[in-house]
Amino acid sequence: MAQQDCSEPTDRLFDPDTHSLEWRGKDGSTIFYSGAFIRPPFTYNYKFVILHLIQGLELLIKAYIESKEPDSIYRDKKKKNTISLREGLPKLLNLEPYLLNVQQITLIQQANDIRNAIEHYEFSYATKEARNIALEFLSISNYLAYKLFEINLAEEFSYDPWTDDYDPVGGILEGLFDKLGVAGRDAADSLATLWKQRNHDDTLYLCLQCGARGASVAKGYCIVCSSPTEEDIGKLLTELEDLREEYVRLTSLRENLK
Repeated sequence: MAQQDCSEPTDRLFDPDTHSLEWRGKDGSTIFYSGAFIRPPFTYNYKFVILHLIQGLELLIKAYIESKEPDSIYRDKKKKNTISLREGLPKLLNLEPYLLNVQQITLIQQANDIRNAIEHYEFSYATKEARNIALEFLSISNYLAYKLFEINLAEEFSYDPWTDDYDPVGGILEGLFDKLGVAGRDAADSLATLWKQRNHDDTLYLCLQCGARGASVAKGYCIVCSSPTEEDIGKLLTELEDLREEYVRLTSLRENLK
Protein backbone atom coordinates (compact mmCIF):
# COMPACT_ATOMS: atom_id res chain seq x y z
CA MET A 1 0.00 0.00 0.00
CA ALA A 2 1.42 3.38 -0.97
CA GLN A 3 2.16 5.80 1.83
CA GLN A 4 -0.34 8.63 1.95
CA ASP A 5 0.83 12.22 1.88
CA CYS A 6 -0.54 13.89 5.01
CA SER A 7 1.57 17.02 4.92
CA GLU A 8 -1.24 19.14 3.52
CA PRO A 9 -4.60 17.63 4.49
CA THR A 10 -7.68 19.17 3.00
CA ASP A 11 -9.81 18.51 6.05
CA ARG A 12 -9.42 17.27 9.63
CA LEU A 13 -12.11 16.01 11.97
CA PHE A 14 -11.77 15.07 15.63
CA ASP A 15 -14.04 12.22 16.69
CA PRO A 16 -14.86 12.55 20.43
CA ASP A 17 -16.18 8.97 20.62
CA THR A 18 -13.01 7.28 19.37
CA HIS A 19 -10.68 10.09 20.42
CA SER A 20 -9.06 10.00 17.01
CA LEU A 21 -8.14 12.67 14.53
CA GLU A 22 -9.30 11.87 11.02
CA TRP A 23 -7.40 13.43 8.15
CA ARG A 24 -8.59 13.62 4.55
CA GLY A 25 -5.79 13.69 2.01
CA LYS A 26 -5.74 15.56 -1.28
CA ASP A 27 -6.84 12.45 -3.12
CA GLY A 28 -9.93 12.12 -0.93
CA SER A 29 -8.68 9.15 1.05
CA THR A 30 -9.25 8.92 4.79
CA ILE A 31 -6.18 8.70 6.98
CA PHE A 32 -5.69 8.52 10.75
CA TYR A 33 -2.53 10.50 11.21
CA SER A 34 -1.00 10.18 14.67
CA GLY A 35 1.98 12.41 14.02
CA ALA A 36 -0.18 15.53 14.03
CA PHE A 37 -2.72 14.30 16.58
CA ILE A 38 -4.41 17.13 18.44
CA ARG A 39 -4.99 16.32 22.09
CA PRO A 40 -8.52 16.79 23.38
CA PRO A 41 -9.07 19.84 25.61
CA PHE A 42 -8.40 19.55 29.34
CA THR A 43 -12.14 19.37 29.98
CA TYR A 44 -12.13 15.85 28.55
CA ASN A 45 -10.42 14.62 31.71
CA TYR A 46 -13.71 15.19 33.48
CA LYS A 47 -15.53 13.05 30.92
CA PHE A 48 -13.98 9.88 32.29
CA VAL A 49 -14.15 11.09 35.89
CA ILE A 50 -17.91 11.58 35.62
CA LEU A 51 -18.41 8.24 33.86
CA HIS A 52 -16.45 6.35 36.52
CA LEU A 53 -18.23 8.13 39.38
CA ILE A 54 -21.67 7.36 37.95
CA GLN A 55 -20.65 3.73 37.51
CA GLY A 56 -19.32 3.64 41.07
CA LEU A 57 -22.55 5.12 42.38
CA GLU A 58 -24.55 2.50 40.50
CA LEU A 59 -22.43 -0.30 41.99
CA LEU A 60 -22.88 1.09 45.51
CA ILE A 61 -26.65 1.13 45.11
CA LYS A 62 -26.80 -2.34 43.55
CA ALA A 63 -24.49 -3.81 46.19
CA TYR A 64 -26.70 -2.52 49.00
CA ILE A 65 -29.90 -3.77 47.35
CA GLU A 66 -28.26 -7.16 46.79
CA SER A 67 -27.28 -7.35 50.46
CA LYS A 68 -30.92 -6.84 51.51
CA GLU A 69 -32.91 -8.39 48.68
CA PRO A 70 -30.55 -10.48 46.49
CA ASP A 71 -33.05 -11.21 43.71
CA SER A 72 -34.08 -7.57 43.36
CA ILE A 73 -31.02 -6.55 41.36
CA TYR A 74 -32.02 -8.78 38.43
CA ARG A 75 -34.45 -7.96 35.67
CA ASP A 76 -35.44 -11.56 34.95
CA LYS A 77 -35.67 -14.91 36.68
CA LYS A 78 -32.67 -16.24 34.74
CA LYS A 79 -30.54 -13.58 36.47
CA LYS A 80 -28.71 -12.62 33.31
CA ASN A 81 -29.26 -8.89 33.39
CA THR A 82 -29.10 -6.56 36.35
CA ILE A 83 -31.15 -3.42 36.86
CA SER A 84 -29.97 0.02 35.80
CA LEU A 85 -29.15 2.91 38.07
CA ARG A 86 -32.51 4.48 37.31
CA GLU A 87 -34.29 1.24 38.21
CA GLY A 88 -32.18 0.72 41.31
CA LEU A 89 -32.82 4.14 42.86
CA PRO A 90 -36.52 3.50 43.76
CA LYS A 91 -35.56 0.12 45.23
CA LEU A 92 -32.91 1.78 47.35
CA LEU A 93 -35.35 4.41 48.58
CA ASN A 94 -37.88 1.71 49.47
CA LEU A 95 -35.22 0.20 51.72
CA GLU A 96 -33.95 3.56 53.03
CA PRO A 97 -36.71 6.18 52.60
CA TYR A 98 -34.80 9.04 54.28
CA LEU A 99 -31.40 8.31 52.80
CA LEU A 100 -31.29 11.09 50.19
CA ASN A 101 -32.75 14.57 49.86
CA VAL A 102 -34.68 15.89 46.87
CA GLN A 103 -31.63 17.45 45.18
CA GLN A 104 -29.61 14.24 45.50
CA ILE A 105 -32.45 12.11 44.14
CA THR A 106 -32.87 14.49 41.19
CA LEU A 107 -29.16 14.39 40.37
CA ILE A 108 -29.05 10.58 40.48
CA GLN A 109 -32.17 10.41 38.29
CA GLN A 110 -30.31 12.55 35.74
CA ALA A 111 -27.21 10.34 35.86
CA ASN A 112 -28.25 8.08 32.97
CA ASP A 113 -28.97 11.07 30.74
CA ILE A 114 -25.64 12.65 31.66
CA ARG A 115 -23.81 9.35 31.00
CA ASN A 116 -25.53 8.83 27.64
CA ALA A 117 -24.82 12.39 26.56
CA ILE A 118 -21.14 12.01 27.43
CA GLU A 119 -20.72 8.60 25.81
CA HIS A 120 -22.67 9.12 22.58
CA TYR A 121 -22.35 12.82 21.84
CA GLU A 122 -19.59 15.37 21.85
CA PHE A 123 -18.51 16.36 25.34
CA SER A 124 -19.88 19.90 25.55
CA TYR A 125 -19.57 20.78 29.23
CA ALA A 126 -17.45 23.75 30.21
CA THR A 127 -14.62 22.90 32.59
CA LYS A 128 -16.27 24.49 35.63
CA GLU A 129 -19.61 22.79 34.94
CA ALA A 130 -17.98 19.39 34.41
CA ARG A 131 -15.97 19.77 37.61
CA ASN A 132 -19.08 20.66 39.60
CA ILE A 133 -20.98 17.62 38.27
CA ALA A 134 -18.06 15.32 39.12
CA LEU A 135 -17.74 16.66 42.66
CA GLU A 136 -21.46 16.33 43.34
CA PHE A 137 -21.35 12.65 42.38
CA LEU A 138 -18.12 12.15 44.37
CA SER A 139 -19.60 13.70 47.51
CA ILE A 140 -22.77 11.60 47.27
CA SER A 141 -20.71 8.43 46.73
CA ASN A 142 -18.51 9.38 49.66
CA TYR A 143 -21.58 9.62 51.89
CA LEU A 144 -23.28 6.46 50.63
CA ALA A 145 -20.12 4.37 50.99
CA TYR A 146 -19.99 5.22 54.69
CA LYS A 147 -23.73 5.22 55.31
CA LEU A 148 -24.42 1.89 53.63
CA PHE A 149 -21.14 0.00 54.12
CA GLU A 150 -19.21 1.95 56.79
CA ILE A 151 -16.43 2.56 54.28
CA ASN A 152 -14.79 5.95 54.72
CA LEU A 153 -13.09 7.02 51.49
CA ALA A 154 -10.75 9.45 53.23
CA GLU A 155 -9.52 6.59 55.39
CA GLU A 156 -9.34 4.07 52.56
CA PHE A 157 -7.45 6.41 50.25
CA SER A 158 -4.97 7.30 53.00
CA TYR A 159 -3.85 3.73 53.68
CA ASP A 160 -1.47 1.70 51.51
CA PRO A 161 -1.86 -2.03 52.36
CA TRP A 162 1.37 -2.89 50.55
CA THR A 163 3.51 -0.71 52.79
CA ASP A 164 1.15 -0.63 55.79
CA ASP A 165 1.69 3.10 55.84
CA TYR A 166 0.24 6.41 54.64
CA ASP A 167 -0.57 6.62 50.96
CA PRO A 168 -0.15 10.09 49.36
CA VAL A 169 -3.21 9.42 47.22
CA GLY A 170 -5.17 10.09 50.41
CA GLY A 171 -4.70 13.77 49.73
CA ILE A 172 -6.70 13.49 46.53
CA LEU A 173 -9.89 14.58 48.30
CA GLU A 174 -8.23 17.48 50.10
CA GLY A 175 -9.53 20.81 48.93
CA LEU A 176 -12.02 19.34 46.44
CA PHE A 177 -15.17 19.87 48.48
CA ASP A 178 -14.83 23.59 49.13
CA LYS A 179 -17.48 24.63 46.59
CA LEU A 180 -20.16 21.97 46.50
CA GLY A 181 -23.71 22.40 45.31
CA VAL A 182 -26.76 21.68 47.47
CA ALA A 183 -26.72 17.93 46.83
CA GLY A 184 -23.00 17.54 47.48
CA ARG A 185 -22.91 19.86 50.48
CA ASP A 186 -25.74 18.03 52.21
CA ALA A 187 -23.97 14.71 51.53
CA ALA A 188 -20.75 16.03 53.09
CA ASP A 189 -22.57 17.36 56.16
CA SER A 190 -24.57 14.12 56.50
CA LEU A 191 -21.36 12.10 56.42
CA ALA A 192 -19.87 14.19 59.22
CA THR A 193 -23.04 13.91 61.30
CA LEU A 194 -23.18 10.17 60.78
CA TRP A 195 -19.53 9.79 61.78
CA LYS A 196 -20.21 11.56 65.06
CA GLN A 197 -23.20 9.31 65.73
CA ARG A 198 -21.08 6.21 65.18
CA ASN A 199 -17.98 7.54 66.97
CA HIS A 200 -19.24 9.19 70.15
CA ASP A 201 -15.80 9.63 71.72
CA ASP A 202 -14.38 11.52 68.76
CA THR A 203 -14.32 15.33 68.67
CA LEU A 204 -15.15 16.97 65.34
CA TYR A 205 -14.37 20.53 64.36
CA LEU A 206 -15.23 22.52 61.28
CA CYS A 207 -12.82 21.72 58.46
CA LEU A 208 -11.02 24.72 57.03
CA GLN A 209 -10.91 23.08 53.58
CA CYS A 210 -14.37 21.62 52.95
CA GLY A 211 -16.45 23.46 55.55
CA ALA A 212 -18.03 20.30 57.00
CA ARG A 213 -17.84 19.56 60.72
CA GLY A 214 -15.67 16.57 59.95
CA ALA A 215 -12.18 17.48 61.18
CA SER A 216 -11.58 14.48 63.43
CA VAL A 217 -9.26 14.76 66.44
CA ALA A 218 -9.06 10.97 66.78
CA LYS A 219 -8.11 10.42 63.14
CA GLY A 220 -6.05 13.55 62.67
CA TYR A 221 -7.76 14.43 59.41
CA CYS A 222 -11.17 15.44 58.08
CA ILE A 223 -13.26 12.32 57.53
CA VAL A 224 -15.01 14.08 54.62
CA CYS A 225 -12.10 15.46 52.58
CA SER A 226 -8.96 14.01 54.32
CA SER A 227 -7.44 17.44 55.08
CA PRO A 228 -5.22 17.40 58.21
CA THR A 229 -7.08 18.43 61.35
CA GLU A 230 -5.96 21.80 62.69
CA GLU A 231 -7.35 21.64 66.21
CA ASP A 232 -6.82 25.28 67.22
CA ILE A 233 -8.24 26.68 63.98
CA GLY A 234 -10.99 24.08 63.89
CA LYS A 235 -12.05 24.83 67.44
CA LEU A 236 -12.20 28.55 66.71
CA LEU A 237 -14.20 28.02 63.49
CA THR A 238 -16.60 25.71 65.29
CA GLU A 239 -17.18 28.22 68.08
CA LEU A 240 -17.85 30.96 65.52
CA GLU A 241 -20.27 28.71 63.63
CA ASP A 242 -22.09 27.87 66.87
CA LEU A 243 -22.43 31.60 67.63
CA ARG A 244 -23.74 32.24 64.13
CA GLU A 245 -26.33 29.47 64.46
CA GLU A 246 -27.41 30.80 67.85
CA TYR A 247 -27.74 34.30 66.40
CA VAL A 248 -29.91 32.97 63.56
CA ARG A 249 -32.06 31.07 66.06
CA LEU A 250 -32.57 34.13 68.29
CA THR A 251 -33.29 36.37 65.32
CA SER A 252 -35.94 33.94 64.06
CA LEU A 253 -37.46 33.70 67.54
CA ARG A 254 -37.62 37.48 67.82
CA GLU A 255 -39.35 37.75 64.44
CA ASN A 256 -41.93 35.16 65.46
CA LEU A 257 -42.71 37.06 68.67
CA LYS A 258 -43.51 40.28 66.84
